[in-house]
Amino acid sequence: MFNKQFNQLYSFLNEFENIALNEVLQSYPKCRNDYPTEWVDYLLNITTEQLWELDSKKILTKKAPQSFIDYMTNIKKLTSIPRLEAKKIHKLPSWAWHKISHKKRHEIEQIINNHHDHNLIIDICGGQGNTSRIYSNYLNIKSLVIDFDQDLIDLGKKRVNKYPLPNESKEINFIKANLNKVDDVVSKLKDVTNSNNDSSFILGLHTCGSLAIDFFKVNEKLDTSFLNFGCCYGKLNPKSEVNLSEISKKNSLKWSNYALTLATRSNFNQDFDTFLFTKNVKEYRYALDLYIKEELGIKKFLNLGNSPTTLYKKSFKEYVIVNLKNLNLEIISDPELFFNSKYIQNEVKKMFILTIIRWQLARPLEVYILLDRYFYLIEKNINVSINQYFDESLSPRNIGLSYFKNKI
Repeated sequence: MFNKQFNQLYSFLNEFENIALNEVLQSYPKCRNDYPTEWVDYLLNITTEQLWELDSKKILTKKAPQSFIDYMTNIKKLTSIPRLEAKKIHKLPSWAWHKISHKKRHEIEQIINNHHDHNLIIDICGGQGNTSRIYSNYLNIKSLVIDFDQDLIDLGKKRVNKYPLPNESKEINFIKANLNKVDDVVSKLKDVTNSNNDSSFILGLHTCGSLAIDFFKVNEKLDTSFLNFGCCYGKLNPKSEVNLSEISKKNSLKWSNYALTLATRSNFNQDFDTFLFTKNVKEYRYALDLYIKEELGIKKFLNLGNSPTTLYKKSFKEYVIVNLKNLNLEIISDPELFFNSKYIQNEVKKMFILTIIRWQLARPLEVYILLDRYFYLIEKNINVSINQYFDESLSPRNIGLSYFKNKI
């Protein structure tokens, strides 16, 4: 299952390899040759609101080139993963969700409604244990939280008995451990899982970067049912922590830090004001890069890091002054005149259009990573499933890999 989709996804991503591998900011103007001219011309001539609808809602105007329609259609088709529908709805009292965000509540609800036939939940990277607390207090399942952050553990312990508990609530315990020390985690969990009659369930919501791979290594040694969600793919090593499966190694899709960072992006259904702010951030950064190259004569790309959100609400000149000061550089011409010139406005608009096209590859890259992990586990004779659990608009990292030990 998924073999055909995975190979088609590889062929699609391989076709747009240069776009995925290279961030527009670092590779402009050379990267212009990687983007179909008719796509760029089309996007340059639609409104900002239509750009937003394309990026956030995947809505195209009637005048879109057929090749671009095919691009967007293939993305939707090749990233399709079955949605897991809830098996049982658990209705909990309002205080159960106190200080839990709407996003986190949605995630927990979808998980507990699908996975509740266990006698022990092991919450890996569980922080203060919000998910475990729901399982223990309201589903009457013992829980164990594993995390490396002592402050989060201490906060979790304080919250355990803060609100009224049902009479049949079960205990919740915390253990400090770092998931990247696989053998240490396994040694701490082995006795616990063995004493629970093969009904332990290990949860990873979400395992950041390479911690997802460590999560699978722990489960391989314990042979325990699990559910894992990945995130922060930009923290993966592009040379050693992707293309894990044999089928993926055969394809050998090329990766870069930029491609992995793109895989983490999701602005699904963002509102128009957020899109406008993102556009402004990008245009300021593009224009500053052009200012450094063309006015200061520095051709080497300079990494600025992240600027405060408030800085993007000020004039371009103020933005330039702050960032050049951080680089020990000085202004030699008026940044406002530079920014408002017709040439620079055209250039930053083109760069943003290229970025819009590139952003669409985010979901295909993420699905490729997760299907690679799926096949990696299948090749180890682990009968894993892959499903969408959450609404993407609420929780973009919504694809889970699950395994049930006693499932036939």
